Amino acid sequence: MVDTEAVLEKLRHVRAALERISQKNPRSQDDLFSNPDTQDVVLRNMQNALQGCLDIASHIVAVEEWGQPTKSTDFFTILGERKVITLELAQSMARLAKFRNILVHEYTRLDLQKTWEAVSLGTERIQRFCHAIALWISPS
Repeated sequence: MVDTEAVLEKLRHVRAALERISQKNPRSQDDLFSNPDTQDVVLRNMQNALQGCLDIASHIVAVEEWGQPTKSTDFFTILGERKVITLELAQSMARLAKFRNILVHEYTRLDLQKTWEAVSLGTERIQRFCHAIALWISPS
């Protein structure tokens, strides 16, 4: 059975990370990469938000016994197939999971354009993911 309180706590952390990104409010690629403090806050909180989403997805897939994913992107694909999130959102979240891996493992080789796209589009998708999960665990 899904641990609703644990998922809700993860959702709070994800939303807090999104709020930190919003507070820095990089309006352009230049804003993001010209200020090291903004870059640090935004990219670290993006990483935290995406990790929280992965944690939520993996928890749901595991406790519902919906399969044995071989890679992190599979968790979102499974949630899409099970209609926890839309297939379109599942694809977007899978791409963001790949971005999270780059942030964690290849942060010294960030492609500025791809990073900007992930940050500028990703926050809205993460918010949609949080909303869908909240509805799924508390449908009433």
